[in-house]
Order: sequence, then C-alpha cells, then structure tokens
Amino acid sequence: MELNEIFELMISIKKAQKDPSSPVGACYSLQQYLGRDGVATLGECLSDGRYVIYAASKTKEIPSEHCGFPVVCTEYYDKWEK
Repeated sequence: MELNEIFELMISIKKAQKDPSSPVGACYSLQQYLGRDGVATLGECLSDGRYVIYAASKTKEIPSEHCGFPVVCTEYYDKWEK
C-alpha cells in the first residue's frame, strides 16, 4: 500500500467515525459512551446483513441496540485492564 492510499484510508475512517449511522460511527459512538472501562468492536454480520457491535463494560449497562445497530454484550475480562 502506498503512502497516499494510507492517508486516504485514514481520512475515510475519520469521516465514518463522525457518522453514527455508519457501522464504524455507531461502534465509535458506543465506545465513547462506555469510556475507559469498556470496549466496543464490530463483529460478523447477522443473517439479514446488519452489522453487529460487540461490547463489554465493567460499570456501564450495555444497550441491546445503539444507533440502529444490534449490540451483543460480552463478558468483561479483568485481563483487559492489564
């Protein structure tokens, strides 16, 4: 990958993060809500084609849906803090 392609990709990701209606933006928004003691990441699509956000938090409740995307709550592991 050339340097210009890398910068274009970085710009595209930043734009997607600002749009909570995109999967990347919804995931980023949930991560901001969860803060330092939580984690959110995109996972495999459901059979209907929707993206899924997987999330865990030590102190905050995980919503079942965020910005129109389904959220799957996973266990919080203490080893994440290390």
